[in-house]
Amino acid sequence: DEEEDEEIPLIPDELSEGGSDTADDGTTDADTPVVQAHLPSSFGMSFCVDGEAKAIKASATWGQYKREKRDDQQDYKGYPLKVVMPDNVTAERSELLEMYGAEIVYSEGAKGSNGAVELALEMAEDPQYYMPYQYGNEANPNAHYDGTAVEILEELDEVTAFVAGLGTGGTLMGNGRRLKEANPETRIVAAEPMQGELVQGLRSLDDGFIPPIIDLSLLDRKIMVSNMDAIIWTKKLLSQEGIFAGVSSGAVAAIAVRIANEIDSGNIVFLIPDGGWKYLSSGVYTKSIEELGDIDATNWW
Repeated sequence: DEEEDEEIPLIPDELSEGGSDTADDGTTDADTPVVQAHLPSSFGMSFCVDGEAKAIKASATWGQYKREKRDDQQDYKGYPLKVVMPDNVTAERSELLEMYGAEIVYSEGAKGSNGAVELALEMAEDPQYYMPYQYGNEANPNAHYDGTAVEILEELDEVTAFVAGLGTGGTLMGNGRRLKEANPETRIVAAEPMQGELVQGLRSLDDGFIPPIIDLSLLDRKIMVSNMDAIIWTKKLLSQEGIFAGVSSGAVAAIAVRIANEIDSGNIVFLIPDGGWKYLSSGVYTKSIEELGDIDATNWW
């Protein structure tokens, strides 16, 4: 008798159960690294690299799994996906989504990510669509409450301040709740773009859209940061720390250093949410500020 083909689960156990290989030092693929920074005035300052690294590892693991387990002739298909983005994002964002087979719907670039959310919500009124809606889905902050914040507390005895970008609100809300449960004196600080500046991923609440998952009472401070400062500190992360991070990470680093300059001692944690590869075509890592030209014409962060 011919052997029956092995049934392959849609998601391998090591991914669906959140499991991963454990290294000799006890860390796993799922751990969020917390690393001390050496930026000016950054005593006791740490940064953690979150979702980007995990997504890359999960994608690589799943890709390897498919190569090992699936016949080359089999065609694996997932759910069809439409993604709404401003029409002036960097090319890498579009190329990544197209590579995975997504259909991209572009919103008016001048409206930034708020315009993209508005258009997506309009499309979601059609019952043929399901919209996970990270701006209003409690699974977003809960992932940080149950994951990122726990890992930070395992690494540090005390967190004086936690700094993250104000985007969907999930990072700030999930980490903020857990860190304040551990120590009510921990300051939760949001890095917020200037009103009207074109941003990708972060938003100014003064532009009129407040994500439903955001509880403003949880924030101790909201500090504005310009595109210029975000780019300058993105370059500093690369030149001084060897961290190839996205422009929103530079914005967060700028605010973290500002907080560090305001206190005498303590641990300040800021979260680096993405890598720099999505901004390569912009020239931000190789060109001078002068060569970049009109930096407000691009959705940077």
